[in-house]
Amino acid sequence: HVYLFYNYNSLGMTSICVTYRKVEPDTTKKTLKVALRAIDDNNVGTFRVLNRNILPVTYKDKFYNDIKGYPERFKRLAYSGANVIGAVACRLENDPSSEEHKRLYLMVIGVLAAYRGLGVGSQLLEYVLDQASKYHHEVKSIYLHVQTSNEDAVTFYKKFGFKIIETIDDYYTRV
Repeated sequence: HVYLFYNYNSLGMTSICVTYRKVEPDTTKKTLKVALRAIDDNNVGTFRVLNRNILPVTYKDKFYNDIKGYPERFKRLAYSGANVIGAVACRLENDPSSEEHKRLYLMVIGVLAAYRGLGVGSQLLEYVLDQASKYHHEVKSIYLHVQTSNEDAVTFYKKFGFKIIETIDDYYTRV
């Protein structure tokens, strides 16, 4: 099973909303500042290797070929020094509920286990939310899928204002 999450504003309409995406830093936790660099032809192989190490599913070649065509600002690798430790990749889509609006599908966000809990995932998600609000004013919602058993991820997304809107059976058997 997976949960389908959406980010909503306080009016109940889909929107990227500053009040939901701003997370106060936890000063009791150590934060690792990372450099975010675009995923491109030269490092998409690194992105593939990273995904094999952090995700419960294996994506086919088509996924990685398609990534190359997505907007640069929505696909990033997180570097700590020379090491790639995390990534985020999103697809910009037409919103089926509106002809003039878009939505952002958060396809991949992940951090190597040794670097979790250091704020890297938050930096990746905040980057995407910031890019969506600055450069794609037509983006009115962001959605993603999370395995229902991944309680840490569910808590993480809820912290950013995402809400579960649906549970989908056998989702990853179709990926």
